[in-house]
Amino acid sequence: MEEYWKLWNIPVHHWLVRHIYLPCLKSGLSKSTANMIVFFISALGHEYIVSASLGIIEYWAFIGMIMQAPVI
Repeated sequence: MEEYWKLWNIPVHHWLVRHIYLPCLKSGLSKSTANMIVFFISALGHEYIVSASLGIIEYWAFIGMIMQAPVI
């Protein structure tokens, strides 16, 4: 599952690593905490894209993303 999320959209993955994950590590957070922060921000982004394109806010994309975090 982790490999899928890394490879499905390489530019987004690199941006998240560079701008979210690495700064979290440099600030002293653990890898697992940094990972959860990145996942949370990614889930918010997915929810925004789904909500904006459909014109409704239902939180399904956010919940779907967050539910996958423990699997990784």
